[in-house]
Amino acid sequence: MEKTRYSFADIIAHARLLSDGSFDQPHHLTSHLSNAASLAEQFAAVFGLEKAGKILGLTHDIGKASDDFQQRIRLVSGYDVEAHLEGKSPGHVDHSTAGAQFLVQHYGPQAGLLLAYAVAGHHSGLPDGKGEGDAALARRLKKSVADYHHILEWLVKQLPALNPGDFITKKSKKKQIDYFKIQFLIRMLFSVLTDADFLDTEQYMEPFKNKQRTKPITLDRVAAQFNWFLETLREKEQTKINRARNRILDACLQAAEQNPGIFSLTVPTG
Repeated sequence: MEKTRYSFADIIAHARLLSDGSFDQPHHLTSHLSNAASLAEQFAAVFGLEKAGKILGLTHDIGKASDDFQQRIRLVSGYDVEAHLEGKSPGHVDHSTAGAQFLVQHYGPQAGLLLAYAVAGHHSGLPDGKGEGDAALARRLKKSVADYHHILEWLVKQLPALNPGDFITKKSKKKQIDYFKIQFLIRMLFSVLTDADFLDTEQYMEPFKNKQRTKPITLDRVAAQFNWFLETLREKEQTKINRARNRILDACLQAAEQNPGIFSLTVPTG
């Protein structure tokens, strides 16, 4: 049985089943990438890297353009029960490695590599750069990925230019790169992407929940809700461990009243 081939117009990111058993219009992949890019651009602008945020949003899911993924999502969601992959249901399809590889190819081994960490880990968590396991970024950059050419022409037209000097830490007087700062930069970009991806996916899959999330909320209200939650924990049965937990909480609250500084907390864990 031949593998189904999908055109640019057919590539979807998500499919949503409605309460009446029918399907909503599928979430086209380019719509998801554009929306995620817009959000990531806004989030990254806070620390001056809006271009990097946009690039992450545009590239993070390009692996979903592969025929393998398109068949997988149609089968799993039930959107197209006739979808097939060489006569059998496809298992897990890695859709994040393609974007990581593209970034290194398109933006080079400096800027591209820093961005690749976020894309490679936007579902599973930031990968190690090197290591024995297949999850390490160095190994994934050499991994064979399914063809995603359907989306490349569209993608390249959307991508901004990026100069490595825009965000790579300059060398110090000792001519050493500050890797400590770079790892925090990678984490910030990772956070930008995961939030943007989640929020746009939620807006399509659970629009009511997403709308509720955007309502403004004050810190006073958050604090009140948090304190209420803590009190419910205090009121639990006073077992030996719960009494210990309350003492730990009290110690933390008392320390919080002091001037800012570095504190240590020694507690039993298990």
